[in-house]
Amino acid sequence: MGLAKFVLQTTVGGTIMAHGLQKLNGSFGGSGLRATEKTMESLGLHPPKYQAWAAALSETIGGGLTAAGFLSPLGPSMIIGSQVVAINKVHQKNGFWSHKGGYEYNVALISAAFALAEMGPGAFSLDRLFGKRRSGFGWALAGAGLAIGAAAATLQLSERLAPTKAEIGPAEANGAEKADDRDASWEDARGKGTQGAGTGGAGAGAGGSSGGTNGLSGNGPTASGAGSSSAGAFGADRQDSPGDSSGGAGITQTPSGSGAPAPPPGSGGGQS
Repeated sequence: MGLAKFVLQTTVGGTIMAHGLQKLNGSFGGSGLRATEKTMESLGLHPPKYQAWAAALSETIGGGLTAAGFLSPLGPSMIIGSQVVAINKVHQKNGFWSHKGGYEYNVALISAAFALAEMGPGAFSLDRLFGKRRSGFGWALAGAGLAIGAAAATLQLSERLAPTKAEIGPAEANGAEKADDRDASWEDARGKGTQGAGTGGAGAGAGGSSGGTNGLSGNGPTASGAGSSSAGAFGADRQDSPGDSSGGAGITQTPSGSGAPAPPPGSGGGQS
């Protein structure tokens, strides 16, 4: 019987202690205290920093006391308390079975911790070494009551210390405003880029078309495609504007009051 107790207390206590060390300092591939704090905040446990410390220490110390069989039933009581909080904040909404995120595993740990508190530490324990023996249903019940009371106090304290909507409202508003500013800046930059690409493409096409047309009609040499998008888009509406030469090379404008196009430079007269 002494060996069975030793195996049970070291397995349950050692597992919980390792789980607590994962939260406390990142041992055994854990995420550490800072990530635990973020987890507590996401679960609505406030203040997150102190809740992270409480969870990490209750599992580390409670598991260690249980594995060593020391100060029983304090160790099993700390295990029960941590699992009650976990059920309430994480697993209860998912039902019983663990494959759906339920509290099956937590209930198994609570049952094992209660059994260890009732049986008391075995022959291979620090309590037995120091001549201390606290066992029986009364000690187990007291340990369970202490655990449930501590868990209830933790949850109640978390609700009282939770930030109000008035406290988190300005921060959320500022965050939303910054996000809107970033979106507006991105849309503006993207619009300018699209406009620039369209301007360049339209200008090249318009310049080439105008030069080719004028070359075929004899009004001047064929243009190389130079010209702005404004000439390509609005050149047909501005043929009677005096002195307008925005169309680029190869485009000849008709002066106001003249019935024929102006002759190219160096020619003796108009082209037919």
